[in-house]
Amino acid sequence: AGSGSTNGGSILLTSGKGNLASGDTNFQTGISSSNSGRVVLSSSVSAVSDTGKLQLNSGNAMYSGVISMSTGTAKSFAGEIGLHTGSSEFNSGSLFISSGESSMLNSGIVLVNSRSGYISGTMKIGSGSSTSGISGDVNLKTLQRAPISLVAGASATNSGNIFVSAGNSA
Repeated sequence: AGSGSTNGGSILLTSGKGNLASGDTNFQTGISSSNSGRVVLSSSVSAVSDTGKLQLNSGNAMYSGVISMSTGTAKSFAGEIGLHTGSSEFNSGSLFISSGESSMLNSGIVLVNSRSGYISGTMKIGSGSSTSGISGDVNLKTLQRAPISLVAGASATNSGNIFVSAGNSA
C-alpha cells in the first residue's frame, strides 16, 4: 500500500464470494526439508501514540465460525502457543479469556486442561511475585451459587496432588 503524509494506504485481502460458500484465504509458507519459513502478523511501532490492533475475528452468522490455534504434530517436541501481553514500565496489559454471553441458554465453557500422556502435563495458575508492592490475588469464583471443583487427574500408579497455600509476607 502507498505511503501518505497523514495516513498510509490499507490492504484488504478477500476471497471471492459464492452463492453457497465463499472461497478460502490462505497464508502458508513453502515446504522445506529443514525449516519452513514463518508467517508473521503484526502491527508496527508508533513513535508517539498507540500501535495498531491485531484482531482475529470470525464473521457474524446464525452459527459463527471457529477460530482455532494449534501447533503442528511432531515426532519429538510439538511447538508451544504463548498468549501474553507486552511488558511496560508502568502497567502491562491484561489477558482476558472468557466465553461469550447467552441471553437464552448457556454461555460457552472455558476449558483449560493438560492432555493425557505417559506423564500428564502440569497445570499452573498463579500470580507473579512483587519486588516492592503487593502480589496479585488468585480468585476462583462463580458469580452465582455453583460448585467449584479442583480435581487431580487419575493415574495407574500415582494420582496428582492439589496444593493450596498462601504466600509469604515479609
